[in-house]
Amino acid sequence: MAMELFSTEYKALKEIVSKQKFDEPLKSVMVALKDVFGDDGFSEDCVACAAVTCATPAKAPSEEPKMSQDSPEAMPPIPHIAVKRRAPPKVPAVTMDGIRYEQAVLARSEAAGQRTGYLAAYKGTTDERLWRVRVYELKTDPHLEGDVQDVYFTKMEASPDGHEILVDNETGGRYAVDVRTQAVRKLD
Repeated sequence: MAMELFSTEYKALKEIVSKQKFDEPLKSVMVALKDVFGDDGFSEDCVACAAVTCATPAKAPSEEPKMSQDSPEAMPPIPHIAVKRRAPPKVPAVTMDGIRYEQAVLARSEAAGQRTGYLAAYKGTTDERLWRVRVYELKTDPHLEGDVQDVYFTKMEASPDGHEILVDNETGGRYAVDVRTQAVRKLD
């Protein structure tokens, strides 16, 4: 996805980072979001759209401050980065023996940091939940927006013996949940 809409700010941020003239919080965010921005922090074909905006309006090219490693006061303001993740994959529920299994996403008020990575079992076509289990643990950074850290299921299917739900997620993790005991195991 190209960054034409934010090209002035994008170029300013790229120059700041290429000259290594940015503060540690920005650097840690860029490192944490390597999968969004690419290895160098600036992949124009990234899977998420990074909206880069500056606190001050863009200046005409003749008004641009000269950026020099010798004069840090000439640096433009550090841009604010707002990353938007792509929509989560649509993974259909799996029904076995009259029980419907589907990915559960917790409300922010219900979650203690982790909202995704849960499998829930429901009675038939009703919304009567029988149980919910966390399939995988996410390490979240309280300094980053929660939605960019969410990891959703990409695939769910019944095991051949019908005793497990097999789950794949966005980071490549594979898991099996025993529907009789709710025991979770990571698959290789």
